[in-house]
Amino acid sequence: MLFRLFLTHFVFRDSTYPNITVTIDNRYCCTSAAILHHVVLFFFYNIIPGLLSASMRIVKGMLLRVIFFSRIDRTSLVQGFQAWDKAFVAYLGFVTVLVAHRQPVMLVFCQLLIDRQKDHQLLEEHKPRQPRMSQKAVNRWFLAVTLLRNPSFIKYRR
Repeated sequence: MLFRLFLTHFVFRDSTYPNITVTIDNRYCCTSAAILHHVVLFFFYNIIPGLLSASMRIVKGMLLRVIFFSRIDRTSLVQGFQAWDKAFVAYLGFVTVLVAHRQPVMLVFCQLLIDRQKDHQLLEEHKPRQPRMSQKAVNRWFLAVTLLRNPSFIKYRR
């Protein structure tokens, strides 16, 4: 870090032009050997922070995936690969159906049907119930009517 500060203050800044940030004062820095030396030196210096930031990015991605795993409205995949997440695609289809079924005319029609059904149920609840006849009496009545209309069945009766 100190080496970088030294380079920026003495090499890449000209004291005669304080407002201009990058001016190379020393002609020696422009030679290919000096640039190669600088690149090789800082290549190994920048590998460690690069590897650390890449590994931290992977760890953060894994943690966020664990946190958002139960949420289907969030996908951890990038824009081009969202179709690979089947739960997210199913959620998008569900949202599309919801939007399609929010059509105002259809909503009013469905509400009218629901209101009509509720009114019909209320009318049925308030009807006084008639006393129910016993099933045995109803069966005997049907038997008598059947035998009167079909006298030939009388001989098959017990």
